[in-house]
Amino acid sequence: MTVVFRIAESHEHAAVARVILKSYAEYGPLLPPDAWERYSQNILDVRSRMTESELLIAVEDGEIVGSATFYPARLKRTQSEWPREWTGVRLIAVLPERRGRGIGKALVEECIRRSREQGAAAFALHTTPYMELAQGMYERMGFVRVPEFDFHPRPGLTVMAYKYDLSDTV
Repeated sequence: MTVVFRIAESHEHAAVARVILKSYAEYGPLLPPDAWERYSQNILDVRSRMTESELLIAVEDGEIVGSATFYPARLKRTQSEWPREWTGVRLIAVLPERRGRGIGKALVEECIRRSREQGAAAFALHTTPYMELAQGMYERMGFVRVPEFDFHPRPGLTVMAYKYDLSDTV
């Protein structure tokens, strides 16, 4: 099967939100119920991110199977604290039944390609200790930790920042 990557159309936002929520549902039991409730509501609020991001989707046989919320460089941002010359991504998601086929990595690679097109100095993301598989993938791809951009949404939880340096690549 061929996976196509493109920007979601506005009528697809609700379907994408469901894909993201289904993808992240495994983390719900690891969080306090109130934290998961807030996070899941944030996940579902796709439209609030559209003023400063692009909703990239992976489509296979007409079905949305994954997505990534891509933050272009040089925009004034309120939802991303990365430097202006960096691009960023949030909520990289692949349906659980479609994992293990490289869709998540391909979404990240597509974001890197878009970042290079924009002349970004770096591409950045956050992840948590719960997301061990994703963390390993990022490190194998060449991402490095940038702890100065970490944040702590609650005591005992560090959301770890990573960046992929684009300054010396073509």
